[in-house]
Amino acid sequence: MCGLAGVILKPQARKPQDWQHLKEAFELLFKAAESRGRQASGLVVVNNDGKFMHIKGNMTSSSLIKTDAYQKVIDFIGVKTTCVMAHTRMPTTGTVLNPKNNHPIRVGAVIGAHNGIISNVDDLYTKFKYKRLAEVDSEILMRFAETSIVPKTKKIDVDSFHDKMKEVTGQVVFTFMNLHEPKLVHLVRPDFPLVVRYSARLGAYLWNSEYNHMLDALKGHTKDWSFLNTTTGNHYIFDTDEITHYTEQSISTANFQYPCWRNNDHYSPPEYDNLHQVPRPKTSSPGLVDAIMCNEGHKALPRIIDKRRY
Repeated sequence: MCGLAGVILKPQARKPQDWQHLKEAFELLFKAAESRGRQASGLVVVNNDGKFMHIKGNMTSSSLIKTDAYQKVIDFIGVKTTCVMAHTRMPTTGTVLNPKNNHPIRVGAVIGAHNGIISNVDDLYTKFKYKRLAEVDSEILMRFAETSIVPKTKKIDVDSFHDKMKEVTGQVVFTFMNLHEPKLVHLVRPDFPLVVRYSARLGAYLWNSEYNHMLDALKGHTKDWSFLNTTTGNHYIFDTDEITHYTEQSISTANFQYPCWRNNDHYSPPEYDNLHQVPRPKTSSPGLVDAIMCNEGHKALPRIIDKRRY
């Protein structure tokens, strides 16, 4: 069990109090997600020009929040930002002492975060002949997305991605972005819970793993936020330029091992089961800086690990 939290933003100017509310809500969700994973945490901020900042460390989210490096990444959020994606980790495979095992995980132009367990990950690497960068099972999901990028267009071939996902056995919910398409955010929910709220006034979505955490984060602001019912077996694609609409596509779930809340998801209260307050779907680079937190001995030190141009 790990924790997910994040924000999808329409890139635009906002009032200072609205920025403050969005950042505070995200931080509350990130901190609350610590209850689902205390061994490591991280986040990435992505702008619509492809620039991003990425930080993670083998520490709790509440500890990471207190670092200067975290504040630097949060200060990167602005009028160009399309997504803030965070993760708290309870490891199943791969030591948290290796930063490559911690989330968000970047494979080429894809960066994402996963909650769940992939039980046939070794077989998948053998079948698809991928080179493995780390021990963590979640890396295979980013590889599926990265190898679904069409070289000519630099866009994700969603059908190709879904074909690969059919091979997965386990429990999965994950979020990712293709840095060649920095205006699109992908939320993939074959089985595990994901809570999503939408604010038309703020031009934003919030997501996380637990309903009660969302209620606490939005206390005093609930009038601004509508509930978006994300259902199992779907892949949601949000275009931040057209924030009021999203694409919803079915994804095969035959091999996924559903947890006990498949048909009675307590993270999505029954009174919201058929509620869709957001309009239904329409049919539908610059230098990158990657900053990472790692523990060297007992001292956490931020360092720039690379600069790339996609």
